[in-house]
Amino acid sequence: MKQEAIRLIEESELLPELKPEIQKLLRFTINLELELVEPASLPPGSSKIGGRPDLPPDFEWPWIHEKVGDKTWDRPLLFVAQLNLKDLNRLKPDLFPADGILYFWDDYHGHDDGWKVWYYDGPAETLVRTANPNEEEDKNILNVYDDIRLNECRIHFRPGWMLPPTENMHLWNLLSRERLGDVYPEQEEIYEQLFNQIRFLSSQNIHRILGYPDGWEVVDMTYRERKENGTEEEWLLLLQLVDDSQATMSWGDAGCLNYWIRLEDLKNKQFQNIYRWWEQGC
Repeated sequence: MKQEAIRLIEESELLPELKPEIQKLLRFTINLELELVEPASLPPGSSKIGGRPDLPPDFEWPWIHEKVGDKTWDRPLLFVAQLNLKDLNRLKPDLFPADGILYFWDDYHGHDDGWKVWYYDGPAETLVRTANPNEEEDKNILNVYDDIRLNECRIHFRPGWMLPPTENMHLWNLLSRERLGDVYPEQEEIYEQLFNQIRFLSSQNIHRILGYPDGWEVVDMTYRERKENGTEEEWLLLLQLVDDSQATMSWGDAGCLNYWIRLEDLKNKQFQNIYRWWEQGC
């Protein structure tokens, strides 16, 4: 699939001097295609979006304590996803742990402390399907802003390659008006078409693991974490989720969630220092 992406770059109408530089920006990505399923129909420990998580019996559900004026509102966080790392290890064994489950909780209101990522590597047979503490057994999910539960969706993992979106910092100088002059608008349009061609080789969806993030404000973490000595810490896109009607999932006005992790932390199964970015208008 990477060779097909390179072929598309070579056959595009980009300026010849841009093509080698564009090729260097290709990144491996894992697209997440969602399939709506009946609640509780997936085996325990399966990778999924929404529904009820499979948790150890003694696990305490994460809560947010939101202060409004002189009042504090306590509510359980929304369970978002569980990723069985065996599924990811099959696609990228040099990067992802061979076992364990990664859980994600978040909050529709974007609070800095309104989220949690937790890693479990214990026995799968002890896991219990667990409801949100505020959930009523027969309550239907009414809309995308239901804070109790998302619709349960099976995840199909589709490996592929992608280029950065036009607003990404890797393109600020490469496709700049200062560099390209009068052909800047035309070259930017050609690049945008190429970006979509390559991305759609593997999936139409934009939920993803690895690759580049979407969004107008988000910046690659390698840039954000540049050290004083000039070196950069390598961060990876651990998970991106966007609005999705199947899962009744919405992060604001065309919003998205991005979770980032340091490369070394991922290899060492250290999930305590995740960086989460919540953005609208992706």
